[in-house]
Formats: sequence, C-alpha cells, structure tokens
Amino acid sequence: MQINDWTNFKVGEPDSYFGVRCAELKTVRHVSHVETALSIIAAEEIRPTLVFDESILNDKRILVSWFSPNFWNPGFRYGTVCFECDFTNLLEVSHAFWVEAVAYNTPACRILLTDQDHSAVLKPYEPRNHDGPWWYDEESDKHYFNGDYCLEFMVEGSVPISAISTLSFVKHHPKYCSVHRTSPDDCPELDMKEWEVGARFLARAIHGDVDLSKFQDHFIKNDGRANPQLSGVVTQLWRELAYKTKFKGDLSIDSEIGLTVSRAMLGAYAFGRRDEALTLAKLLKDEEAFLSCVAYWCSEVLATPDWKLLRDGL
Repeated sequence: MQINDWTNFKVGEPDSYFGVRCAELKTVRHVSHVETALSIIAAEEIRPTLVFDESILNDKRILVSWFSPNFWNPGFRYGTVCFECDFTNLLEVSHAFWVEAVAYNTPACRILLTDQDHSAVLKPYEPRNHDGPWWYDEESDKHYFNGDYCLEFMVEGSVPISAISTLSFVKHHPKYCSVHRTSPDDCPELDMKEWEVGARFLARAIHGDVDLSKFQDHFIKNDGRANPQLSGVVTQLWRELAYKTKFKGDLSIDSEIGLTVSRAMLGAYAFGRRDEALTLAKLLKDEEAFLSCVAYWCSEVLATPDWKLLRDGL
C-alpha cells in the first residue's frame, strides 16, 4: 500500500525527540550483497535497476540506484557491503519528486532525484518547505531527515565509484533479505556479522582477481600497514581457517605451489566450502605461512607494493 501525503512523515524540530525525528542528513548508504558489491567495484559504478516491488514506478522504465541515510541495528535486508557517500554528492540533479511511502512495518518514504522532468506522473518535492521526511534548512545549510521512518532516495541513473567516500561491512538482517524475499533462508549471507562479511568479501575478491586498488585507502594506512578494518578481516580468516588447523604440509609463501594452494583455499572459503578450505589450509607449513600468503594476496588485489609491510600490520 502506498501513502501519498508526505506531510505524515514531516521532520521534527532540530531539538525534538532526541534528534531521531530531526536527524542531520550528512551521508547516505548503498548496501548490497558481496557478489553485487564486487560487480559494482569492477564496473566502477553503482548501476541502476528497474523498480520491481509494489512501487507505483514498477511499470515505468525508470532505472534507479538506491540510497538511504538509515542504519539498521538488527541488520540490513539489502546486503552486507556498505558504500557510503556524502549526501550532497547526490544533489547535482535538477529535480526531486515524491514517489510514495510504502507501508511496510517501518514505512519507507521514497524520493526520486533526477535530471529528467517526471512532473507529468510525479509530484515535485521541495525540501525547503519543511513539510516532509527530508528538510533542507537554508539558514544553517544543513539537511535533516525523520529517522522514525525509512527514507529512500532513488537516484535515476548510475553513481560513479568516485562519489563513494567509505566502504565498510554491515550485519545482514537475521530474518529478511531483499534479494531472497520469499525464501530468505536461501541467502548465504543471512544473519552474517560484519567481520564474517569482510572475510567472505576479501576472499572472493582474491579468488576472482578483483582490482580493489580504488579502495586501497579503506584498508591500508598511510604507512603501508593494514588498518583496523583489514586487520579485523584477516583475523576472521585466521579464526575460521587457521586457529584450529593442524598444519601437516611444508608449503609456504616461498613456493609457487604454496601461493596457489592458499589462493584455492580462499576461493573455497569464499563460496562456502569451508571443509575444502580447511583441507587446503592443512597443506601449509604453519600459521606464519598462512598469514604471509594471505598478506601476499591482499597486497595483490589492493595493489600495494610491499606485502611484508602489510604482513607486519596484521
């Protein structure tokens, strides 16, 4: 069911309701599952898709990219990899239109940002009026949204990777999935925690030789060592693949076979074949060989020149 009156979701005053009904709108997020996130990185843009749910736009040929300022503590039904950008990066458009408010458990208020004139079918939305879920206060030059509801910005067209300021990992919702709507248990990331997501993401990128160099600053500090996000991800890999492994082999980073086996190990892990990954891990010499090989493959996809320096920070 759609709700057409945006005044039902009006932003409160700046000092009201502990800031929830009037939360400052600085950044917005596009959240996707691991495989889609890697495709976004490879394509160097968030590519738009048709609107296919009960939206009034589901019979229109309007392609949109989805963003929202909301953060969902129980977990995101949209996926686990979070691309965050400054909200003002999305405002280099000519028009804003009210689309609808869909009556989910938490109503989803949708606003279309576009360079196209859709006034024949949609009502223009003016954030300066302070009568809806998004308000722009010209005096303070600040944007606000009503955090009691889900605010969704539908950006017509693609959004380049250059607009993204932060890449991070978020928890998947334990019960709901936007991709597997009718059978959420089929989602391999359902209820997955942040570090688990990061480990799956990194292993999948290494296996697929995905170039993550554009996100190097999101994983590596200025001195070339791993930052806390990368260190946490590798710790998760170590916890799941090396912590309880009884190493039986003699392979290390010094051999081509050792590197090949370690990459195959990460590939098996990335696709959920954990027993196979553990079997391959046993072929390595010891824990040091494991961490060195992982550091080497991280340096390859992140295009950092010194894997040894990266290893020191793990």
